[in-house]
Amino acid sequence: MVSEARNRFGLEDNWNWTALERRLERADDRRALAVLCEAVSLDRARDLFLALSALEKPEEIAELRNLMAQQEAWGGGFHGLLPTPLPDEEIPIPSDLSGLIRCAAVLAAARQANLTALAERIPSYPLEFEDASLEAAVSEAAPPVPAGWSLTLDLSGIRALLALFEKTAVTPQEAAAVAALPAFTEMIRHRRALGYVPEPLITAEGLAAFLARAASREPLDRVWKWLTPQNFFDLADLYEHRTAYAGLVKALAKNAEGIVQRILGTIGRFAPLDIVFIDRLSFAVGWGIAGWATDATGGLNIEHFKDDFDRLFLTLTHETFHRFQLVACPADPTAMRRNFEALASFPFESELDRKFYEVLAYLFLEGTATFVAAVHPPADREALIRRGEKLLYDCGQAIYEDRDLERAEELLNEGLRSNGPFYWYGAHLAGKIVKRDGNVGLARTLASGGPDFVCHALASRGKAGDPVVCEVVKRAKRLVGRMRDAGN
Repeated sequence: MVSEARNRFGLEDNWNWTALERRLERADDRRALAVLCEAVSLDRARDLFLALSALEKPEEIAELRNLMAQQEAWGGGFHGLLPTPLPDEEIPIPSDLSGLIRCAAVLAAARQANLTALAERIPSYPLEFEDASLEAAVSEAAPPVPAGWSLTLDLSGIRALLALFEKTAVTPQEAAAVAALPAFTEMIRHRRALGYVPEPLITAEGLAAFLARAASREPLDRVWKWLTPQNFFDLADLYEHRTAYAGLVKALAKNAEGIVQRILGTIGRFAPLDIVFIDRLSFAVGWGIAGWATDATGGLNIEHFKDDFDRLFLTLTHETFHRFQLVACPADPTAMRRNFEALASFPFESELDRKFYEVLAYLFLEGTATFVAAVHPPADREALIRRGEKLLYDCGQAIYEDRDLERAEELLNEGLRSNGPFYWYGAHLAGKIVKRDGNVGLARTLASGGPDFVCHALASRGKAGDPVVCEVVKRAKRLVGRMRDAGN
């Protein structure tokens, strides 16, 4: 079918820009070719031409609009963080050579705009592999791992996904089986629990639909993957670089022991005595979120790192530290399960106290994890620290003075959203404790919880008479006392 379609346009197998330009008589077509040539490489253009040529009916190109709507409905929308993948202008129909070139020019300009926006708005997202050496990265000396600790790297989800991409045809059942694997189930669970990701949210059914379309060789799906690596919930990226990802998975498995030593050795420096930590890390895929942790596993969405091993190790350590907190940090004694919700709650009689404890707990949990492994160092860390301090005070005012718990929740979300101010203010407080009392000081506060963490970190500043800090310390001390009374 592709060969016949090529013949319809009179294209040679290895056409080039010069040969193509010679066939164009109209100035509009030559201008479109110039746009195409400027926007993408010759190889990229050939890939697009092949996909467009394979359309049974050229008018099918209009169905890209429906595909964009489906992507959003399945939970893979960009939520304004990136522009929509298609341009506002009408896409020309590739019914003849002139239409083919004009269609390709519009789509190539859209691809260029998509990649530019991705580089500007999510600069940490690597577009290509750098051929970095994982062996060299894990050869660096790591702190010793505490006795009895272990960590398993679960690469089964990514392996199954890449195996799916090697098939010439994928059934809905095969895609659903991969989407139901534990790594993807937990990735979805984390995303749906965040509370600030706009709906519609990804589901197992939505992920299965993305997997089937990302594995597809159908021409429209090929064009959609060509437009941006972010399409199909980032699965377009894995499909395009599937050989490189397969090599990365092999390297991760081969060097698992060295990776685990770096992660657990780093965390072990801040471990309270007599804690034994046994856990696993899952590798998945997920648009817009690099690392995550649930009650079952820590996780990482691999496309956000590729072979940037420094960032990868930091994120693995950060998310594993969150899992370590489930073992080391105090939890609500009335909770049925030791989960993150239990770490962020305490059964005070007062609803106001319960809310302020939640604020302090999240500051403590995210701040200590960021101190141990700062995943995305901001350009202006000091500004975020100042904002975090103000947010913490404002949360207390909203809770105790205004009795406005909805406002307190808004402030808390601002502090946490997208590695927000509470991450960096909390890390700043953790650093103050370590500077004064060493790693053992931070280990002690991990075992005592958010209010005590804040009191220890701000003890000297509270005594200095700073009214904002004094008010925060006073309220945190009150919670520490009430926790102690409840324990008695």
